[in-house]
Amino acid sequence: MRKARFGFAVAALLLIVAFGARPAGAKQVTPPSDPGPTVVATGLLNPRGLAFAPNGTLYVAEAGSGGPVDLGGGTFAGTTSRISAVNVGGALPATSMPVVTGLISVSSPDGSSSTGADGLSIQGGRIVSIITGAHQFVDQVPAGAAPPDILGAAKSQLGRLIKANPGGQFETRGDVGGTDFTYTLSCQTANPPCDPNSDFPDANPYGVLALPDKTYVTDAGANTLDVVRANGSVQILAYFHDPGVNVISLNDEVPTCIAQAGGQLYIGTLNGRVWRYNGTSTLQQVPLSTPPGPPVVSIGGCTADAAGNLYLSDQFGNNVWKMAPGGATTIVAAISDPSGIVVGPDGFVYVSANSSTTNGQIMRLQP
Repeated sequence: MRKARFGFAVAALLLIVAFGARPAGAKQVTPPSDPGPTVVATGLLNPRGLAFAPNGTLYVAEAGSGGPVDLGGGTFAGTTSRISAVNVGGALPATSMPVVTGLISVSSPDGSSSTGADGLSIQGGRIVSIITGAHQFVDQVPAGAAPPDILGAAKSQLGRLIKANPGGQFETRGDVGGTDFTYTLSCQTANPPCDPNSDFPDANPYGVLALPDKTYVTDAGANTLDVVRANGSVQILAYFHDPGVNVISLNDEVPTCIAQAGGQLYIGTLNGRVWRYNGTSTLQQVPLSTPPGPPVVSIGGCTADAAGNLYLSDQFGNNVWKMAPGGATTIVAAISDPSGIVVGPDGFVYVSANSSTTNGQIMRLQP
């Protein structure tokens, strides 16, 4: 499968994901009755990851709308990706306020189906995101196709964690994309070994889960689960092999999001599967018990509540699912092109909608 690359056509249908999670041990809150879905914010530029700060502010990663630089092949680049804040405690829909700006964005000509800041999480008082891609892709841009400022931003941001404070100042840490791209050059003989039929080399780190002392990242291009330590070092923990029975036509498993429930890590994939990571290189598939009707098609975002329920954004299926600890999986709501998802401190479920457009929304759902 061909994933989105800086300087090449953007296959963003295969790369729209995000993460939001509540702290482990947080008390479950029952939200007030709301028939919903309720529109929380509109006019967002390809909204992806969602995360709540301790003060109740909702942050959204916007992958942006590309920019004026024509890289060829129907791909445009700029620094329109950003992370915005939304006050969900007042009148809705609320106005989103850009906080972190100047992030690299690659899109189709009309600004849709972009990649940029995608996964999102909170680490203490800092906002943590990941810029999808790898710095090696910059070397593939034709000479003279992009000005130095765009190339410089791409080189320094693609595939790296963005760590920002609420004032908007940010730094890059952990070269996840570069590490994973290098791994896929010879991964059939590496540890862990990869599938021989994957479209490598590639790297598109996408989902993010920030814990106090480390940050987990899922790479939808390299099909890996990575961890970034506090010192910025990157380690590949596991490789997602394609089981070969896919709801949609993909040759790779494409891990897109990561959530923590009951002290364990759960990873969703674009092939509509959930995997549990046991702390070693072993990944265990978690069965989904769905009622008669549509299956879970493609997971683009996942999160968990304090009771251990997982919530899954089914991007291609246009549904949000709730998976109970025993595996029973039911539809929460039908949402168009859902992506990032998070359970708020008020007990509601928040999800990015129309997430591959320049008029994206955040919707609030009764869990």
